[in-house]
Amino acid sequence: MEGAVASALAVGDVERARAVAQMAASHRVSAPHADLVRAVDALAAGRYRQARDHLARVRGGAADALVERILLNWTRTAEGRVDDVVSDVSAADAARPYAGLFAFQRAMAFDFAGRTDEARLAYDVAEEGGLWIPPAIDRHADFLARNGQRDEALELIRRRDGRQGNAALLAAITRIEAGQAIGEPLTPARGAAIGLYGLGTIFIQESASADGLTALTLATMLDPRLDAARLAFAEAQVNLGHTGAARAALADIPAQSVYSASAKAMESWVLLQEDRGDDAVASARASVEEGGGVRAERALADIYRNLERYGEAEPIYSRLIETQPAEWRLYFSRGVARERLQRWSEAEADFRRALELSPDQPDVLNYLGYTLVDRGERLDEALALIQRAVDIRPMSGAIIDSLGWAYYRRGEFERGG
Repeated sequence: MEGAVASALAVGDVERARAVAQMAASHRVSAPHADLVRAVDALAAGRYRQARDHLARVRGGAADALVERILLNWTRTAEGRVDDVVSDVSAADAARPYAGLFAFQRAMAFDFAGRTDEARLAYDVAEEGGLWIPPAIDRHADFLARNGQRDEALELIRRRDGRQGNAALLAAITRIEAGQAIGEPLTPARGAAIGLYGLGTIFIQESASADGLTALTLATMLDPRLDAARLAFAEAQVNLGHTGAARAALADIPAQSVYSASAKAMESWVLLQEDRGDDAVASARASVEEGGGVRAERALADIYRNLERYGEAEPIYSRLIETQPAEWRLYFSRGVARERLQRWSEAEADFRRALELSPDQPDVLNYLGYTLVDRGERLDEALALIQRAVDIRPMSGAIIDSLGWAYYRRGEFERGG
């Protein structure tokens, strides 16, 4: 039963997960994911005591414990026990990359409780962590706008999002400029959903795909309007080659959602994963021609890069950089294309510019460090870059592989093994 619930959550089959969770309850079977499903449904329905009872029975692994912690903290927040939440999440502050996630959770708990001064300080601490969680950034901007700091809210989004922009954050800018609230009110279920969305993306970055997909599914159960989680779920399924699950998730993003254009761009990636490269390019080009904007252009460039058509990808990245000079992802992507085109000096400059704009990006640190090692250049610096990437993303197999390669090239064979 535990395996059945976990599998259902990982493929996004919510109704099957609920059915098996109910079966487990009726047979008095101890199944951590079944208890999490029932806790999520209770929290979403406002049955907080029942949610706590289900969470008390969760006896799973480390990933389950983190999910349980987020759900329990929002149950406590709903019951007015914010100080208990603050004490709990503060204990997690030393563990990267979870520190930034729990910092946002603390800030939102204060925000929900109406403790404005404490919320403002907590949001600032979370912001300093630099963790990319668009729904949490959205909430921070909403807090500032609600408290008479509209200009600061706009500056926050523009600084964190660049001109390319996350769809929801671009929509938030429009609403704030019009003097409107950002979105729906913060609720315990919505706060927990944002937490699980962030947790799911961290798990996926650390190659714990099943745990990440589970967290994202639970997030959408808590907040069915959290299309950011559906898009992240679809992207993860595409990367795993599960195009059917990806299509199902994209189909659940309604046409009126701010993420509808992003969902359409993701469909091009589904085609690419299905080895339909020409169809993927045609789909991405159509999105550009239909006015998909910079997001569609970026998707087209990325598809070219994945098809190893670097000569076609590189000029698109260059055009995008002209209008989005503060977007580190574009420099990184162009750097990859230029490195593959044997234009190393330009590629290295792009990687270093990306790190100037966002110093703690493990993918950039790893790529630059690995390439320097491969070229036999500045091995001490290369090792330091890779070690920083390991510190930020310690469970990444690709980064650990780079670390071993760096030790090997330096002749430190015992450490490399």
